[in-house]
Amino acid sequence: MIEQDEMYDERNFDTKTILLCTIVRKSDLFRRISLIKKAFKIDRNRIFVLNDDNVDPTRFILTYNIVVPVEEQNQPHYDSISNTFRINRNKEYNSLYTVSALNEVIKEEYGEYQKNAVVDWSKYPNCLLITDRTNELVNVQTSINSIQII
Repeated sequence: MIEQDEMYDERNFDTKTILLCTIVRKSDLFRRISLIKKAFKIDRNRIFVLNDDNVDPTRFILTYNIVVPVEEQNQPHYDSISNTFRINRNKEYNSLYTVSALNEVIKEEYGEYQKNAVVDWSKYPNCLLITDRTNELVNVQTSINSIQII
């Protein structure tokens, strides 16, 4: 008898998911979700709608995973949707961040960029860390508004 742990994993190893973020005006939410749905194959058909709790309460932050072929994982896939960028996530603290923001966090914590630096993610719970046009760190506090099933 085959134990549950030994069962074959049926994932498609030819594809990879990439986490994207799109910032939208609240009044434009459903039109932008429609554009996203047409532009990408969305993993699990879910788009998370987050509130911007401290920087700009007139906007939503949408996060979603897109499915791409492995050979295309390092190519930009989001040029067709404005205000969209690739992000990463620390699951334990629900911290979302861009690579640029991560580099700025490391510089703030260590005084300079260090390749093997360890970030204290407990300082950044429930947020989106991004950089502004001058490369300054912006900590956008977030809360879940809804999950859109598309």
